[in-house]
Amino acid sequence: MSHKIHFKPTMVILVVMLCWAGVVLGQETTATLTIVNYPTSVNVGQTFQVDVDYTANLWDFGYRGRIYLDVIDASDGTILEHRYDDNSGQGYEGPSGTVSFTSQIMNAMEIYFLAYIAPMEFNQWFVNQYQSYPPMGTHQYDVTGNGVTHDIVYQGETILLNDSDTDCHDRGITFEVFMDAYQAYNASQELTSIGDMVPEEMRAFQEKWYGEDSNPKQAVNAITSSNLGFEITDREKVMEGDQVQLRDHFGSGIAGVFIDWERDAGDITGIQYWSSQSMTNGIAVATGYFNEDELDSAQCYYARVLKPAAGDDWANRYADDTTTPNVTTVIPTPTPTPTPTPTPTPTPTPTPSPTPIGLPIVDYDFSENEDGWTSGSVLAVFTPPLFAAENGMLSLTSKDNKLRGTFGFWSSPSTAVPLDPDYLYNAQFFLTSNIDTASSVPQIRLRFNDESLQQSSCLVIESALDGAFSPIQGGVVKRDLYFSPCLSGYGALSFDILNFNPLDAEFATVSLDQVVVRRYLIPQLTGKQTEYTWEFIEGPEDWTFGGAPTIFTLPVSGRAGSCLLMMSMTNSNCFGFWGSSFSKVKIAADRLYRGQFDIRTDVAPSTSVPEMRVRLMTENGQAVGVLDIKSSGDGAAAPRGDINTCYNVYLYPPQNAVGTTLDGLAAAMDLLNFDPMDDPMGILMLDRVVIESYDRPPEL
Repeated sequence: MSHKIHFKPTMVILVVMLCWAGVVLGQETTATLTIVNYPTSVNVGQTFQVDVDYTANLWDFGYRGRIYLDVIDASDGTILEHRYDDNSGQGYEGPSGTVSFTSQIMNAMEIYFLAYIAPMEFNQWFVNQYQSYPPMGTHQYDVTGNGVTHDIVYQGETILLNDSDTDCHDRGITFEVFMDAYQAYNASQELTSIGDMVPEEMRAFQEKWYGEDSNPKQAVNAITSSNLGFEITDREKVMEGDQVQLRDHFGSGIAGVFIDWERDAGDITGIQYWSSQSMTNGIAVATGYFNEDELDSAQCYYARVLKPAAGDDWANRYADDTTTPNVTTVIPTPTPTPTPTPTPTPTPTPTPSPTPIGLPIVDYDFSENEDGWTSGSVLAVFTPPLFAAENGMLSLTSKDNKLRGTFGFWSSPSTAVPLDPDYLYNAQFFLTSNIDTASSVPQIRLRFNDESLQQSSCLVIESALDGAFSPIQGGVVKRDLYFSPCLSGYGALSFDILNFNPLDAEFATVSLDQVVVRRYLIPQLTGKQTEYTWEFIEGPEDWTFGGAPTIFTLPVSGRAGSCLLMMSMTNSNCFGFWGSSFSKVKIAADRLYRGQFDIRTDVAPSTSVPEMRVRLMTENGQAVGVLDIKSSGDGAAAPRGDINTCYNVYLYPPQNAVGTTLDGLAAAMDLLNFDPMDDPMGILMLDRVVIESYDRPPEL
C-alpha cells in the first residue's frame, strides 16, 4: 500500500543492527506501532482524539523514541497537521504504552492518519566530529584560557573566542565538539537553535559545561538541566559519542567523549575516552581505570544528548502505521438560513480588520452527567463539599466556613484543551447557585492548568460589596476566563468552591451548567490601547510591598537599578507581593484587559525557581485574573536569568463596576515559596509592567 507522501507497507517493523560501544554487537532494536483509536467522522471544528499504541525494546539499549502523528488530506496527500510527542523531551523507551493526540480540522474534507516512532539519538554526529580532529600533538594541553581551537559562534554571536592558536583543554574541546556537531546537524536539517536557547542562554549553558556553578557533573549537568538529554546511570547503556565527566579520588576531573569500556572477564575496569589532557599533552584517546589510585567510579557521570525533531526522522524511523485506505470524513457545519433585516442607512465603509477565530473548540454540557470530569479536595486540610452530577450540571455544596473551611473542585480530563501559545483562549463557564443574596455566595474559582502543571490561569469571583458578579438562584450567568498558554500541549479546566468567610452562606450550592472554550489568534485582536506602563526608573512609583507576616515568612523586598525585587527567605513558608494602586487604570465597557509582566530571576536551573504569580484586580474586589507559574517538570515556563520573560494575564472585568467610584484596575506580582525543591534564597525581579486593553473578542 502506498500513498503520495511515503511509500511503505501498512505496518512496518524496522530492525537496526547496532555496533556502538556499550551495546552487544548483533542485537536488534525492534518496535511496532498501531493506530488503535480514531474517528470515522467528525464535524468541522470539533476536537477529536487519536490513540497510538507502541511496543519497543529501546530500553534494552538505553535508547529513546519520539512518536509522530500526521493528519493528511486524503485527496492530494497534503500534511494538514504534523505533531509529535517526546514525553517532555525524555522520549519513550517501552516496553509498551499509548500516546494520545488531539486535533481539529476547520474545513470539510476526507483525511487519514500516519503515525511513526523515530530515534532521538544522534551520537554518530559527535563521533564523526571528534574523529575529524588531527592526531595527538597538534593541539597541546593548557588548562588556562577558553580551551577551544576556533571561535564558537551561535546564532551570529560569539560565545567563546579562540584565545590560543595552539592550546586547548578538556572542557573547551568537548564543548567545541558539542557545538560543532549539533550545529552541523542543524544545518543539515535547516534548523537554527540548540534547544530553545538564545545566545545569552547559550553563554550560561557554556558556563555550566565549564563547571562555573561548582556542580561536579559539569557538562552532564549542563545537558540535563537544559533538557537537551538525559543522564545515564546504567554504565552498560553508555555508547560511543556520549558525554562523560570523570573524577579521581584526589579531586581532579576531566571531561571527555566516551569511546569504549575496558573489561576484565566481562566486568568494567576502565574507560576509553577522547579529550585533551596533560598525560597526552593535548587531544588524544586516553584510558583511565577505576581503582583507588585513579578514577572514582562513584564520581563519574555520563549523559546522552537527544536530537531535536527534524525532517530526517521519517527516514530513520523504527516503525509506522497508517489508517489509509480508510478515511475520516470531516462533516461541514450546517449553514443557517439568514433572517432578512431592514436595509440600513449607508455609512462610510471602514478599512476591514482581520476577524479573530472564535469558533468553539471544546464544549461540555454535562448531558452525560460527569462528562469525564472528576471531583476532589484536600481532605487533610479542608472540609470537602458535597459533589453532585445531575440534571445536566456539576454541583459543589459547601458544608463549613467556620472550622476548617470548605474547598473542593470538579476538573476535566487533563487533555481537554489542545494548547498553542499563538492563541488567546476564552473558557466560558455558565454558573448558577441556590443563594438569593449575591453578597452571601462563597468564593468561586474558574481554572485552567496545563498538563505539566507549570502554568495555572484562573478567574477568582468574590461576593464583595453587593456581590453583583456572583451567580444567584433563578438564572445562569456566563463568566469568562481568558488565558494564553506558555507551552504547547494540553490542559484541563476546573471549577472550585472556597468557603472560608463566615459572612458567606455556610450551606451553599454552586453549579456549573456548561463550559465552552474558544480561541483567537493574538495578533488579530482589535482595538488595542495602552492604558499604563510602569518601568520603575524613578522608583517604585505607586507600587508597594506587602504580605501576611502573621502567617507566612516575608521575602526581602527592594529595588536593583530599575526593577522591583523579592528575595525568598525560606522554601517552606514564604509569601510576599509587590502591588500597584487602583489609580492609574480605569476599566471601560466591553474591554478585555491584558497585563504584561517582564520578569527574571537569579536562580539556575529553572527547575528551582520559586513559584510566581501575577494578577489583575478590580477595585470593587469582585474579580481577580491570575497567572501562576511553577518550576515543576522541566521548568520551561519559569523565569530565566539574564533575560526577561514576558508573562501575560487577562481579565474581562465585571461590567457592573464601569463608571462607578470603584472602577480602578490594579496589578501585582507575588512570590510563593513552599516547595523544598526550590531555591530557598531565590530572587524574582520585575522590570516592567504594561496594561493594555482590547475590544472584547466576538463569539462566532
